Amino acid sequence: MDIVPRLEVHYYLQDDSHSLDAVVRNRCEAEFLAAVSYIAQTLGVELRFEATVPAEGGFRDIWRIVVGKASHPLLGTVLIPLVSLVLTQTVNIWNAPPKPNPELEKQQLEINRLIIEHWKLENQLSQLEIQKRERESALASKPSAQPQAGTAATMTVPAPPPMPAAEHPPSAVNDSIPLVSANASGKPLQLQRDLKVVTRRSNFYKHLLAYERATAVGFRVVPVDGPSPDEAITERSQFAAFIMQSNVLEPDVSEALVEIVSPVISEGDMKWKGRRSGEVITFAMNDWAFKQQVFRNEVSFQHGDSIRCVLETDRKLDEAGNEKITGYRVTTVLDKIDGSGKVHETFQGRRKRFADKQPADGQADLFGTTDA
Repeated sequence: MDIVPRLEVHYYLQDDSHSLDAVVRNRCEAEFLAAVSYIAQTLGVELRFEATVPAEGGFRDIWRIVVGKASHPLLGTVLIPLVSLVLTQTVNIWNAPPKPNPELEKQQLEINRLIIEHWKLENQLSQLEIQKRERESALASKPSAQPQAGTAATMTVPAPPPMPAAEHPPSAVNDSIPLVSANASGKPLQLQRDLKVVTRRSNFYKHLLAYERATAVGFRVVPVDGPSPDEAITERSQFAAFIMQSNVLEPDVSEALVEIVSPVISEGDMKWKGRRSGEVITFAMNDWAFKQQVFRNEVSFQHGDSIRCVLETDRKLDEAGNEKITGYRVTTVLDKIDGSGKVHETFQGRRKRFADKQPADGQADLFGTTDA
């Protein structure tokens, strides 16, 4: 009997077919397993997947779950139930609605709390079991003292005092059983919106939506013992809800100090070159007033001169959900700073700083008066 949990994806096909396009299958498998591996790793468990013979009933892909370094004798009693819990959590994250669901999030928080408590209890039991074995081994290897005449031939060996949790020496269980940290309770909710998870899931359903014979897809974790749970099924009509409409992110807006390497001193849309935090960047100068000052030679640059500015960073996601920078632009120049350190505040910089100091719910009283 197999003593490891299994992960299953069930493709429902037209006419109850049992064959699936190989390219579609491989692409979907790659996206799904990449997401599951990433989620589990974030939750504290390194997983490997071993493919088994696909089953019928539509088309079922089944993987045995293998945990690295999982050779400890407590494997069956401690590790396997915990891996099953993490896998269940992972599938729940994968199947989470594309839009926030307050009731589901409330339930998920309670599940997270119970999982962490279970991890803590099981690892405490493992530590106690190891300490007990170490004491028994020490007693067995210690030579027996010869009893003196007239005395009892028994000796009481006091148990060592319990050590604080923080002082427990590392043991074999720590090398073979991955632990979930106490601050992991909020991770599943974060992972539901994690860009890598969202992107992988979007790719999965994009491939499946393009395959017209797919009518639905189901996911489940098959435990080592006990009844198999029902599948979490997504109908074809729901596929599009999980597909990202765009991979372009909102620009990241920040105040930055940029050393000017190559300004543009003539009319045109050519980009400037500068150095930000040691990195050379090219950027569009979208502060029209500052550009006009440069064109009219009212502002000039020498070696070592910098600008303090509002910098917008354009970003998008690649196929794996990694954030990639696609461009920079300066929207407002706040200060021009000479290489000697002298600061020249711009009019637009002064205006922005004044606006930033005003309350968000009202306009400034420019004349120092109030209504009677």
